[in-house]
Amino acid sequence: MAYFPHPDPNHRAPRSRVTDPIPVEIVVSGSKGVRGTLQAISTTGGCAQLPAVINEGALAEIALGTKFGPVRALAEMLKPQTAGARRVQAFRFIALSETDHERLTSALNSLRESA
Repeated sequence: MAYFPHPDPNHRAPRSRVTDPIPVEIVVSGSKGVRGTLQAISTTGGCAQLPAVINEGALAEIALGTKFGPVRALAEMLKPQTAGARRVQAFRFIALSETDHERLTSALNSLRESA
């Protein structure tokens, strides 16, 4: 069964900063994947440092490499931010499988415990 995150507009989902590099690959339909490093993550989305900007509003498949296994999700790309040579792109999860949601939750719990 699929999991569809429903963010509460009154309460922001707790973010976890990523201290150890977690690889991320983002693939927009019809293009090659862009590989980067996850910077922050929550149950509703996250942000990654990428070598290239992805258009705001683009739908993409995201794959995160966690110690609990890969997490794959459909996501909407949000407004990119550039600070010098550093490009950070936020994304919002749209759909995850139940297994991927469980892995994401385990990874978030692990990040919170190590903080």
